[in-house]
Amino acid sequence: MYIFSRKETFTDSELNNFQEMIINWATKFINLFIPIASTEMKYPKLHNWCCHIVDIIRTYGAVNSFTTETYELLHKFCVRRDSILNYLQRIATSSFIKKHHHRTSILGGLESSFTISNFDRFINEYKAANFLVPEVERAFDVLIDSLNQYFDLIEDITEDDVETTLVKWYTNALIGGIDIVRAKSNYYNTPAFSNIAVNMNEEEVETYNTFKGACFAKILMLFSLKIPGHEEQELALVQLMV
Repeated sequence: MYIFSRKETFTDSELNNFQEMIINWATKFINLFIPIASTEMKYPKLHNWCCHIVDIIRTYGAVNSFTTETYELLHKFCVRRDSILNYLQRIATSSFIKKHHHRTSILGGLESSFTISNFDRFINEYKAANFLVPEVERAFDVLIDSLNQYFDLIEDITEDDVETTLVKWYTNALIGGIDIVRAKSNYYNTPAFSNIAVNMNEEEVETYNTFKGACFAKILMLFSLKIPGHEEQELALVQLMV
Protein backbone atom coordinates (compact mmCIF):
# COMPACT_ATOMS: atom_id res chain seq x y z
CA MET A 1 0.00 0.00 0.00
CA TYR A 2 2.88 2.39 0.75
CA ILE A 3 4.27 2.01 -2.77
CA PHE A 4 0.79 2.19 -4.29
CA SER A 5 0.15 5.49 -2.49
CA ARG A 6 3.06 7.11 -4.34
CA LYS A 7 1.35 6.81 -7.74
CA GLU A 8 0.88 10.01 -9.72
CA THR A 9 -2.18 8.81 -11.67
CA PHE A 10 -5.04 6.43 -10.83
CA THR A 11 -7.76 4.69 -12.80
CA ASP A 12 -11.24 4.30 -11.29
CA SER A 13 -10.52 0.65 -10.62
CA GLU A 14 -7.24 1.49 -8.89
CA LEU A 15 -8.96 4.10 -6.73
CA ASN A 16 -11.56 1.55 -5.65
CA ASN A 17 -8.77 -0.86 -4.75
CA PHE A 18 -6.87 1.92 -2.99
CA GLN A 19 -9.93 2.80 -0.88
CA GLU A 20 -10.28 -0.85 0.13
CA MET A 21 -6.60 -1.04 1.03
CA ILE A 22 -6.86 2.13 3.12
CA ILE A 23 -9.85 0.81 5.09
CA ASN A 24 -8.20 -2.56 5.66
CA TRP A 25 -4.94 -0.96 6.79
CA ALA A 26 -6.70 1.61 9.01
CA THR A 27 -8.77 -1.10 10.70
CA LYS A 28 -5.65 -3.09 11.54
CA PHE A 29 -3.79 0.07 12.57
CA ILE A 30 -6.55 1.17 14.98
CA ASN A 31 -7.05 -2.30 16.47
CA LEU A 32 -3.32 -2.64 17.04
CA PHE A 33 -2.69 0.68 18.78
CA ILE A 34 -5.96 1.63 20.46
CA PRO A 35 -5.14 -0.42 23.60
CA ILE A 36 -2.00 1.67 24.22
CA ALA A 37 -2.81 5.03 22.59
CA SER A 38 -3.91 7.84 24.89
CA THR A 39 -5.73 9.68 22.08
CA GLU A 40 -8.39 7.03 21.34
CA MET A 41 -6.90 7.09 17.81
CA LYS A 42 -8.60 10.42 17.07
CA TYR A 43 -6.09 11.77 14.54
CA PRO A 44 -7.29 14.31 11.94
CA LYS A 45 -4.94 12.98 9.26
CA LEU A 46 -6.14 9.43 9.84
CA HIS A 47 -9.74 10.58 9.43
CA ASN A 48 -8.96 12.61 6.30
CA TRP A 49 -7.01 9.76 4.79
CA CYS A 50 -9.75 7.18 5.38
CA CYS A 51 -12.78 9.30 4.56
CA HIS A 52 -11.73 11.96 2.07
CA ILE A 53 -8.48 11.26 0.25
CA VAL A 54 -9.91 9.04 -2.51
CA ASP A 55 -12.70 11.53 -3.26
CA ILE A 56 -10.11 14.32 -3.41
CA ILE A 57 -7.98 12.32 -5.87
CA ARG A 58 -11.07 11.66 -8.03
CA THR A 59 -11.88 15.37 -8.12
CA TYR A 60 -8.46 17.01 -8.29
CA GLY A 61 -6.02 14.27 -9.29
CA ALA A 62 -3.00 12.99 -7.35
CA VAL A 63 -2.28 15.19 -4.35
CA ASN A 64 1.53 15.17 -4.60
CA SER A 65 2.95 13.19 -1.67
CA PHE A 66 0.06 13.70 0.78
CA THR A 67 -0.87 10.02 0.95
CA THR A 68 2.73 8.91 1.43
CA GLU A 69 3.42 11.59 4.05
CA THR A 70 0.25 10.65 5.93
CA TYR A 71 1.31 7.01 6.12
CA GLU A 72 4.78 8.02 7.34
CA LEU A 73 3.48 10.54 9.89
CA LEU A 74 0.98 8.10 11.40
CA HIS A 75 3.68 5.46 11.74
CA LYS A 76 6.17 7.83 13.33
CA PHE A 77 3.66 9.49 15.64
CA CYS A 78 2.19 6.26 17.01
CA VAL A 79 5.17 3.92 16.87
CA ARG A 80 8.10 6.22 17.53
CA ARG A 81 6.45 9.17 19.26
CA ASP A 82 7.85 8.33 22.70
CA SER A 83 11.44 8.35 21.47
CA ILE A 84 10.94 11.90 20.19
CA LEU A 85 9.11 13.16 23.26
CA ASN A 86 11.79 11.82 25.57
CA TYR A 87 14.41 14.01 23.92
CA LEU A 88 12.55 17.29 23.55
CA GLN A 89 11.31 19.62 26.25
CA ARG A 90 9.60 23.01 26.28
CA ILE A 91 12.00 25.75 27.40
CA ALA A 92 10.34 29.17 27.17
CA THR A 93 6.64 29.88 26.73
CA SER A 94 6.82 32.70 24.20
CA SER A 95 9.91 31.51 22.34
CA PHE A 96 10.18 28.53 20.07
CA ILE A 97 13.37 26.99 21.48
CA LYS A 98 13.58 23.35 22.47
CA LYS A 99 16.56 21.85 24.23
CA HIS A 100 18.05 18.42 23.75
CA HIS A 101 19.29 16.85 26.98
CA HIS A 102 21.28 13.88 25.70
CA ARG A 103 25.03 14.56 25.76
CA THR A 104 25.91 12.55 22.66
CA SER A 105 25.89 14.86 19.65
CA ILE A 106 22.93 14.14 17.40
CA LEU A 107 23.21 17.07 15.00
CA GLY A 108 24.46 16.59 11.44
CA GLY A 109 24.75 18.37 8.12
CA LEU A 110 26.55 21.55 9.19
CA GLU A 111 25.13 24.43 7.15
CA SER A 112 27.09 27.35 8.59
CA SER A 113 28.21 29.06 11.79
CA PHE A 114 28.27 32.58 13.18
CA THR A 115 28.60 34.52 16.42
CA ILE A 116 25.73 36.51 17.85
CA SER A 117 27.66 39.75 17.33
CA ASN A 118 27.96 38.97 13.59
CA PHE A 119 24.38 37.78 13.15
CA ASP A 120 23.14 40.69 11.02
CA ARG A 121 26.14 40.52 8.68
CA PHE A 122 25.80 36.76 8.38
CA ILE A 123 22.10 37.01 7.53
CA ASN A 124 22.68 39.65 4.85
CA GLU A 125 25.45 37.63 3.22
CA TYR A 126 23.44 34.41 3.40
CA LYS A 127 20.35 36.05 1.89
CA ALA A 128 22.43 37.47 -0.95
CA ALA A 129 23.82 34.05 -1.86
CA ASN A 130 20.84 31.76 -1.16
CA PHE A 131 17.13 31.53 -1.84
CA LEU A 132 15.22 31.54 1.45
CA VAL A 133 12.22 29.27 1.88
CA PRO A 134 9.51 30.57 4.27
CA GLU A 135 10.69 28.38 7.16
CA VAL A 136 14.21 29.82 7.05
CA GLU A 137 12.89 33.37 6.77
CA ARG A 138 10.75 32.76 9.84
CA ALA A 139 13.72 31.26 11.71
CA PHE A 140 15.90 34.28 10.95
CA ASP A 141 13.11 36.65 12.01
CA VAL A 142 12.59 35.11 15.47
CA LEU A 143 15.97 33.59 16.32
CA ILE A 144 17.50 36.49 18.24
CA ASP A 145 14.35 37.25 20.25
CA SER A 146 14.02 33.56 21.11
CA LEU A 147 17.68 33.31 22.09
CA ASN A 148 17.38 36.39 24.30
CA GLN A 149 14.66 34.64 26.27
CA TYR A 150 16.81 31.53 26.44
CA PHE A 151 19.78 33.56 27.71
CA ASP A 152 17.57 35.00 30.45
CA LEU A 153 17.23 31.48 31.86
CA ILE A 154 21.00 31.08 32.27
CA GLU A 155 22.79 32.29 35.39
CA ASP A 156 26.14 34.09 35.35
CA ILE A 157 26.02 35.13 31.72
CA THR A 158 27.31 38.55 30.67
CA GLU A 159 26.63 40.73 27.66
CA ASP A 160 30.10 39.91 26.34
CA ASP A 161 29.30 36.21 26.69
CA VAL A 162 26.17 36.68 24.59
CA GLU A 163 28.00 38.63 21.88
CA THR A 164 30.71 35.98 21.54
CA THR A 165 28.35 33.00 21.66
CA LEU A 166 28.95 30.69 18.69
CA VAL A 167 25.95 29.32 16.80
CA LYS A 168 26.44 26.28 14.56
CA TRP A 169 23.54 25.74 12.18
CA TYR A 170 22.71 22.16 11.16
CA THR A 171 20.19 20.58 8.79
CA ASN A 172 19.36 17.25 10.45
CA ALA A 173 19.33 15.47 13.80
CA LEU A 174 19.16 11.87 14.94
CA ILE A 175 16.54 11.40 17.67
CA GLY A 176 16.79 8.46 20.02
CA GLY A 177 19.10 6.61 17.65
CA ILE A 178 16.08 5.85 15.43
CA ASP A 179 14.44 8.86 13.77
CA ILE A 180 16.02 11.54 11.62
CA VAL A 181 14.40 14.97 11.67
CA ARG A 182 15.32 17.63 9.15
CA ALA A 183 15.30 21.39 8.72
CA LYS A 184 16.73 21.81 5.25
CA SER A 185 15.77 24.12 2.39
CA ASN A 186 16.83 21.74 -0.35
CA TYR A 187 16.56 18.03 0.34
CA TYR A 188 16.42 16.19 -2.99
CA ASN A 189 15.14 19.37 -4.64
CA THR A 190 12.38 20.03 -2.10
CA PRO A 191 12.21 21.74 1.31
CA ALA A 192 12.24 19.33 4.26
CA PHE A 193 11.15 20.69 7.66
CA SER A 194 10.01 17.91 9.96
CA ASN A 195 6.83 17.95 12.01
CA ILE A 196 7.26 16.61 15.54
CA ALA A 197 5.25 16.04 18.70
CA VAL A 198 6.52 17.56 21.98
CA ASN A 199 5.41 17.40 25.60
CA MET A 200 4.00 20.64 26.98
CA ASN A 201 4.02 21.98 30.52
CA GLU A 202 0.66 21.75 32.28
CA GLU A 203 0.19 25.52 32.22
CA GLU A 204 0.69 25.55 28.43
CA VAL A 205 -1.71 22.77 27.47
CA GLU A 206 -4.67 25.14 27.05
CA THR A 207 -2.64 27.52 24.86
CA TYR A 208 -1.88 25.09 22.03
CA ASN A 209 -3.64 22.31 20.12
CA THR A 210 -2.66 19.16 22.00
CA PHE A 211 -3.37 15.46 22.24
CA LYS A 212 -3.22 14.55 25.95
CA GLY A 213 -0.50 17.12 26.59
CA ALA A 214 1.46 16.53 23.37
CA CYS A 215 1.66 19.39 20.87
CA PHE A 216 2.54 19.34 17.19
CA ALA A 217 5.30 21.63 15.92
CA LYS A 218 7.40 22.23 12.83
CA ILE A 219 11.18 22.44 13.14
CA LEU A 220 12.48 25.70 11.64
CA MET A 221 16.17 25.42 12.59
CA LEU A 222 18.53 22.98 14.29
CA PHE A 223 21.64 24.42 15.92
CA SER A 224 24.16 24.18 18.71
CA LEU A 225 24.98 27.03 21.05
CA LYS A 226 28.42 27.48 22.65
CA ILE A 227 28.36 30.17 25.34
CA PRO A 228 31.83 30.98 26.77
CA GLY A 229 32.29 29.11 30.02
CA HIS A 230 29.24 26.89 29.47
CA GLU A 231 28.68 23.44 28.01
CA GLU A 232 27.63 23.40 24.37
CA GLN A 233 23.87 22.95 24.01
CA GLU A 234 21.96 21.38 21.13
CA LEU A 235 18.72 23.22 20.38
CA ALA A 236 15.83 23.32 17.96
CA LEU A 237 13.86 26.38 16.89
CA VAL A 238 10.28 25.21 16.33
CA GLN A 239 6.94 26.75 15.50
CA LEU A 240 4.10 25.38 17.57
CA MET A 241 0.55 24.98 16.30
CA VAL A 242 -1.69 27.41 18.17
